[in-house]
Amino acid sequence: MNFEFLKKRAITLLCGITIGITGYTAQDDTIKVQPAIAIPDFDGYATDEIWNSEGVNWQPIDQVWMPWKGTVPTADDFKGRFKLVWREPENLLFFFVEITDDVFVDGYNFATNGPFGYPNYDVVEIFLDENRSKGPHVFDNGTENAQNAFSYHITLNAPDDGKTTSVFTVEDLDGRDWGNSWVVNYAKHFPDFVMRKEGNNYYYEFSLKVFNDTYPTQQKNGTTSTDIEKSRVVLAPEKIMGFTMAYCDNDANDGKRDHFFGSVPGKEYTGNFGFSGTQYSISTENGQKIFNTHWMTASDYGVAKLMKSGVTGIPKETVANKQKVKINPSQISSTLNITINDTATGRVKIELYNLNGIKMAEFSEMKNEAVYTGSHNIAHLIKGIYITRITLNKETSTQKIIKL
Repeated sequence: MNFEFLKKRAITLLCGITIGITGYTAQDDTIKVQPAIAIPDFDGYATDEIWNSEGVNWQPIDQVWMPWKGTVPTADDFKGRFKLVWREPENLLFFFVEITDDVFVDGYNFATNGPFGYPNYDVVEIFLDENRSKGPHVFDNGTENAQNAFSYHITLNAPDDGKTTSVFTVEDLDGRDWGNSWVVNYAKHFPDFVMRKEGNNYYYEFSLKVFNDTYPTQQKNGTTSTDIEKSRVVLAPEKIMGFTMAYCDNDANDGKRDHFFGSVPGKEYTGNFGFSGTQYSISTENGQKIFNTHWMTASDYGVAKLMKSGVTGIPKETVANKQKVKINPSQISSTLNITINDTATGRVKIELYNLNGIKMAEFSEMKNEAVYTGSHNIAHLIKGIYITRITLNKETSTQKIIKL
């Protein structure tokens, strides 16, 4: 047994700065956010090709920012991970978040629970600094800007087992100081949203608009201003953002936050980090140390970089699936010939995308027998490389063709 390793591990646990629970070492130093060739179905299943494309990797949420009573939970209590892609045509980020949680504490109500209760429920939290400017983002006070970065707390009531829900709210703090502060519902920043429950597993699938620091201060009653689109960012390749994913894990509906996890290492805070009002700079909550500065400064966020459009968006595909779906030939002048050899029947949808992810053609036919053969005219398309997306029921094949 390596005594030096055990000693170092014990020191790490006591310091609490980079505690991991799943064997990972936090999200990638820079998440390379791949372009997606299509939008997902938003059904809570990670079977869409965008979630299985080359370079679209799971990122862990395994860094303990707040260990309840000094304990580190087992993977049965909590484990989390996520994937992130983007699309230029819709100007959106797309997320798939997978959470295992043995006790899901819900019941938060934006209208009646008061402004500061949401961290005491089970909450997926997104920290986003669109231009990675770093710095404080709690209130609009002096040089501080509450919209310098967003802390999106997603709250909802879990659906019945095997079901989904699209009812949710998204909380973040706004105002000028603690004596004049309120919470805003940013749900309108999420155009698409679904959460699916399977036992102790919770699957979140959603899209997100990105806004910059000119975003207007919101009303004290929590409503959203009508001119927010003026502050919306146009996403483009090579864009670098500050980004971290987190999860508030509560195991008892007692009004106290238990564990808190992030996708990057936390840092214990004792100063105010530029935050106005040092009397509110605490280093403990409910008698335990906190290793998280994210809620008041974006300086410790992780990094996400939007990658260029191209063939990196082609999904991985199993040999068995490629044998079921064949395109002949792969270099085509006018007619796309497709054969599907599969016992499954139903509607076949055929979509063609260019390398910028824009849909250029779509065909739909019924498959009533074991073998489907179809011929489709694509003579109107310009010469170049296209991605074909062929879907039968929930199974999709994606292949590259060359239009001559």
